[in-house]
Amino acid sequence: MSTIYSIWISKNLRELINLVNVDWQKEISKYIEDRVRKESIRKSIEGKRII
Repeated sequence: MSTIYSIWISKNLRELINLVNVDWQKEISKYIEDRVRKESIRKSIEGKRII
C-alpha cells in the first residue's frame, strides 16, 4: 500500500526538475527509506527503541 506525501519546492527547482529524466518517486522514496533507517539506528544506539 502507498500513500501520498506532498512538499513545497521553489518554482526554479521545479523547472530544473522538469529538465532531467529521473524517476523522482523512486529516488525520493529510496532517500526517505535510507534516512529513516539511519535515524532508527542512531536512536537505537542511544537506547531508544523504534517499533
